[in-house]
Amino acid sequence: MQNLLLSIVVVTGVAMLAPVLVEINRWFRLPVILFELGFGMLIGPHTLNLVPGGAIMEFFSDFGLAFLFFMAGFEIDFSRLRGRPLTLAG
Repeated sequence: MQNLLLSIVVVTGVAMLAPVLVEINRWFRLPVILFELGFGMLIGPHTLNLVPGGAIMEFFSDFGLAFLFFMAGFEIDFSRLRGRPLTLAG
């Protein structure tokens, strides 16, 4: 239980650190998701193993991916998808 709590604290800390790092660098803007994915790969079980895999972390991973797709849907500007871009996408 203590290992799970530590994992949740590390994941939450990374989720709060990523937007801060984006705002610090004002000359070269990168999307927050790049920092989140990069830190996720870094702290995951295949690199530093700060957050070991498990059923609960797998749920958070799937939930985060679904939320990423959901937020990407909000980024679509449907007013710009008329004409040729819409035809090409179709």
